[in-house]
Amino acid sequence: MTARRLLRDAGEAAAAEQAFGEAATLARESGSPSRIREVLREWADLRADAGDHRGAYELTSEALSVN
Repeated sequence: MTARRLLRDAGEAAAAEQAFGEAATLARESGSPSRIREVLREWADLRADAGDHRGAYELTSEALSVN
Protein backbone atom coordinates (compact mmCIF):
# COMPACT_ATOMS: atom_id res chain seq x y z
CA MET A 1 0.00 0.00 0.00
CA THR A 2 2.85 2.40 0.72
CA ALA A 3 4.08 2.32 -2.88
CA ARG A 4 0.57 2.98 -4.13
CA ARG A 5 0.17 5.94 -1.80
CA LEU A 6 3.50 7.35 -2.96
CA LEU A 7 2.46 7.08 -6.61
CA ARG A 8 -0.81 8.82 -5.82
CA ASP A 9 0.89 11.58 -3.84
CA ALA A 10 3.48 12.09 -6.61
CA GLY A 11 0.71 12.74 -9.12
CA GLU A 12 1.32 9.50 -11.02
CA ALA A 13 -2.40 8.83 -11.41
CA ALA A 14 -2.16 6.21 -14.17
CA ALA A 15 0.51 4.21 -12.35
CA ALA A 16 -1.39 4.53 -9.08
CA GLU A 17 -4.62 3.37 -10.75
CA GLN A 18 -2.87 0.27 -12.09
CA ALA A 19 -1.17 -0.41 -8.76
CA PHE A 20 -4.44 -0.10 -6.84
CA GLY A 21 -6.09 -2.48 -9.31
CA GLU A 22 -3.38 -5.04 -8.67
CA ALA A 23 -3.63 -4.49 -4.91
CA ALA A 24 -7.40 -4.98 -5.06
CA THR A 25 -6.97 -8.28 -6.89
CA LEU A 26 -4.50 -9.49 -4.27
CA ALA A 27 -6.72 -8.29 -1.43
CA ARG A 28 -9.75 -10.07 -2.87
CA GLU A 29 -7.71 -13.27 -3.28
CA SER A 30 -6.54 -13.01 0.34
CA GLY A 31 -10.11 -13.07 1.59
CA SER A 32 -9.29 -10.53 4.31
CA PRO A 33 -12.32 -8.22 4.59
CA SER A 34 -10.38 -5.47 6.35
CA ARG A 35 -7.63 -5.49 3.70
CA ILE A 36 -10.17 -5.46 0.87
CA ARG A 37 -12.01 -2.50 2.42
CA GLU A 38 -8.75 -0.61 2.99
CA VAL A 39 -7.58 -1.01 -0.61
CA LEU A 40 -10.96 -0.18 -2.10
CA ARG A 41 -11.42 2.92 0.07
CA GLU A 42 -8.01 4.30 -0.89
CA TRP A 43 -8.59 3.46 -4.55
CA ALA A 44 -11.95 5.24 -4.35
CA ASP A 45 -10.18 8.32 -2.93
CA LEU A 46 -7.76 8.28 -5.87
CA ARG A 47 -10.62 8.14 -8.35
CA ALA A 48 -12.57 10.88 -6.57
CA ASP A 49 -9.50 13.13 -6.59
CA ALA A 50 -9.23 12.51 -10.34
CA GLY A 51 -12.87 13.51 -10.83
CA ASP A 52 -14.11 9.95 -11.49
CA HIS A 53 -16.96 10.13 -9.00
CA ARG A 54 -18.87 7.23 -10.51
CA GLY A 55 -15.80 4.98 -10.24
CA ALA A 56 -15.22 6.16 -6.68
CA TYR A 57 -18.86 5.42 -5.83
CA GLU A 58 -18.63 1.90 -7.26
CA LEU A 59 -15.47 1.11 -5.27
CA THR A 60 -16.96 2.58 -2.09
CA SER A 61 -20.13 0.53 -2.57
CA GLU A 62 -18.07 -2.61 -2.99
CA ALA A 63 -16.03 -1.78 0.11
CA LEU A 64 -19.21 -1.32 2.14
CA SER A 65 -20.56 -4.68 0.98
CA VAL A 66 -17.49 -6.66 2.10
CA ASN A 67 -18.17 -8.72 5.22
